[in-house]
Amino acid sequence: MTKLTFHLQRFARDRRGNVLILIGFLLVPVIGCIGFAADYGIALTNKARCDAAADAAVIVAINTAQTVLSGGGSATTAVSQGKTAAAAAFKANAGALGFANVPTPNVQIPTPTGLTVTATVSYSMSVATQFSKVLGVPSITVGNTSAASLSRPTYQNYYVITDISNSMGIGSTPTDMANLFNRAVAINPGNYQNNPAPYNLPAYQANALVNGGCVFACHNASPGDAYSMEYVAHDTSFGTPITLRLDAAMTAIQDMITNAKTSQTNSTSNGYPSNLIQIGLYTMGGFANQAPPGPDTQPIPSNQPNAPSGAANMLYTVSNLTSNFSNLASLTATPASSPLSSNTPVVHIDSNAGNVGWGDSLSSTALTQFYNTVLSSTTNGTGATSSTPQNFVFIVTDGVEDYTSSGCTWTHCTGTIDPTVCAQLKTKATVGVIYTTYNTIYTNNVSTQGLDNRYVALVQPIAAQIAPALQACATSSLFYFEATDGPAILTGMRQLMANSQLKARLTQ
Repeated sequence: MTKLTFHLQRFARDRRGNVLILIGFLLVPVIGCIGFAADYGIALTNKARCDAAADAAVIVAINTAQTVLSGGGSATTAVSQGKTAAAAAFKANAGALGFANVPTPNVQIPTPTGLTVTATVSYSMSVATQFSKVLGVPSITVGNTSAASLSRPTYQNYYVITDISNSMGIGSTPTDMANLFNRAVAINPGNYQNNPAPYNLPAYQANALVNGGCVFACHNASPGDAYSMEYVAHDTSFGTPITLRLDAAMTAIQDMITNAKTSQTNSTSNGYPSNLIQIGLYTMGGFANQAPPGPDTQPIPSNQPNAPSGAANMLYTVSNLTSNFSNLASLTATPASSPLSSNTPVVHIDSNAGNVGWGDSLSSTALTQFYNTVLSSTTNGTGATSSTPQNFVFIVTDGVEDYTSSGCTWTHCTGTIDPTVCAQLKTKATVGVIYTTYNTIYTNNVSTQGLDNRYVALVQPIAAQIAPALQACATSSLFYFEATDGPAILTGMRQLMANSQLKARLTQ
């Protein structure tokens, strides 16, 4: 018994076989963990493929839906086709999965009610395990959700109305005004203001001559004039063309057309319709043979041959709405690129479809005509479809209206635009205004010689009223800009365009 006890105690103290015993006990869970890691790696690989497939599918869903909507399709059709296309894209991108079947994705596209299309693609799947079964884990479940939204480009119509009255013919900057004055003096060194010599023209045409350096109210071409200030500014035989305020306005409109063309090209390349942006061009000017209601309304003097028919011609359509930007650009080519002859001005100072000008503007009448003939039948919508475009009316003007009345200086009355006319426009469009400010005009373009007498008689009495009237005409301060010179007109047009795009985004 003593020996037996001794050997039992010795065996209890012996540790030489414990490692094998422990390994035997731990072998099953270790193998199970390694197998689980392998199974989990396969599941993660499958999940990564399905995540990428879900991302692709949700993009396909919103692109398909918005394409249907942009093409005029119904919301129901857009949702149906978007779901079908997304499911097909998910399957194609998921490919073959390890130890799992490609799951059927759950595609959700809420019915679009505005300009934004949203979608989600979710999935869930079980990946069969190969090693983890020994641990009682027959499969691993993975899943995820992808979401996306797309704000569709809006249909936008831009109506640009440009004042082509006499005062839009001054130089676009003080330097341009000085150069034009000096050139006129060089061509006609005598001071022929209020004197028809040497052209032997009727007295009523005298102010339209190159009157020894006239800088204000003498820019249009009246019938029979040897020269107009516009002609003198642009004809290269007199030197480098001089930029007039109307030239600057045309340059700003051309810049707008160029930017619209670029935007449209980018949209079209991404599958959007080619008529998202449309632009219409209009001018206002003529012979204002109307006066405010009262006894002083005067008819067109009989000694003014070929005079336009008063207020009936105050609005001229250069181009109706179109996405033909190349044609629009040619229509707004600056006079400097197409020099005038003495009797055939192009679309510039008060030409109004070939009627050489009388230099007046009656913008309230012109804008009323525009509303009645162009805007009244339109709808100012969200821009979601071609039938519900966002409308913008941009007006470039000096803000002064002309009337004829025996009670005013030279039977010529002036006033400001009537904001109630713009209130009518605002029911159909967002109205933007670029005020080409009436900078002070001096006799012979020299400040020390005092104010020009025509400026004193026609503009100075109402100068303080012009800006408030035009501010009231604009939809908001975002759509009102004062341009003190030609370059500022370009800045103003770019600001109006930028703010119109901002408005589009805020509606989404």
